Amino acid sequence: MEKPKDDCGDRFETTCKREFAEIKCMIVKLDLAVRGDGDQRPGLAGRLAKVEGTVKGASRLMWAAVIAAITSVVGLAVAAVWAAVSRAN
Repeated sequence: MEKPKDDCGDRFETTCKREFAEIKCMIVKLDLAVRGDGDQRPGLAGRLAKVEGTVKGASRLMWAAVIAAITSVVGLAVAAVWAAVSRAN
């Protein structure tokens, strides 16, 4: 019995090798996009950290504005009560 001719080796050299090289290139590009190159181009992880820091700072600023508004309203209410008490006397 004669073995059938196996052309896997030929297909690997012509097709698979090229496709594996393309896939590897895509993986490297995705890795650079996610992690960055370490020097000039930050990756998505670095950019996300910067955005989170900005959001945290904006949240603190918002709370400061809310506290300032509440303090102003309380101050106006106290001033109004004081004025009413002063006129009553």
